[in-house]
Amino acid sequence: MLALFLAWIASILIGKQVLEIEMSYPFFEYLFVYIFTIFATTSVYYLNLRGEWKNPPVSFMKAI
Repeated sequence: MLALFLAWIASILIGKQVLEIEMSYPFFEYLFVYIFTIFATTSVYYLNLRGEWKNPPVSFMKAI
């Protein structure tokens, strides 16, 4: 999240100071991409951990 914020600040500074253009902010597109990224990450974690939940805890502890 910090990297996204810093990139946004850099984009504003470069746009206004260097290129002298006014920025427009497509908030709905940003929101859509953010929600999709959260959903995709959560889905991948769930699919990977689903197989681990089927194993009994004893076999998990032996693997460690």
